[in-house]
Amino acid sequence: MSVATEARPVFGQGYKEALGRLDERWPVRAAGFRPPRPARANRPSAWRSGADGAKMRRMRTAIAVASLCLMLTVVGAPAAQGATYRSCRPVTDPYAGTRYAGTDLRRIRALRVTCASARGVARGAHRKALGLTPPPSGVRRFTWNGWSVTGDLRGDSDSYYAVKGSRRVRWRF
Repeated sequence: MSVATEARPVFGQGYKEALGRLDERWPVRAAGFRPPRPARANRPSAWRSGADGAKMRRMRTAIAVASLCLMLTVVGAPAAQGATYRSCRPVTDPYAGTRYAGTDLRRIRALRVTCASARGVARGAHRKALGLTPPPSGVRRFTWNGWSVTGDLRGDSDSYYAVKGSRRVRWRF
């Protein structure tokens, strides 16, 4: 038959002939040859059963847990140290026309807060603090708009610390 007159098989037809040609190329496969499986003792431990398999599974679990703990320790350590305070501009002369005129709220530091919010907290909380009577201990504690504020009045300059959840603001007066 010439190439022009040879009919090509339609999809699904002639597959047995194709399989026969494969068998001619790989006679070992045609004979049904399969490589032997390794003996039971030579298999990987995941295939083992019984006491040896349980012991291996416990060891793998312990190693996985230990490596996970190590990874969390290594990865978690920089995250705890990575939280640094941001320096913000001072609030200049917030009490003009009073006996505190010319004194700034300075060294404002913000953690997990924008500088605009930190400066607002310092301004508002300090205004409230000035209206409170100083305690005999010299440490003033109060709340302002949900912020827990602690002011240390001892020493030459007053230092304040405000906390709201994980957010922190510090400043000096």
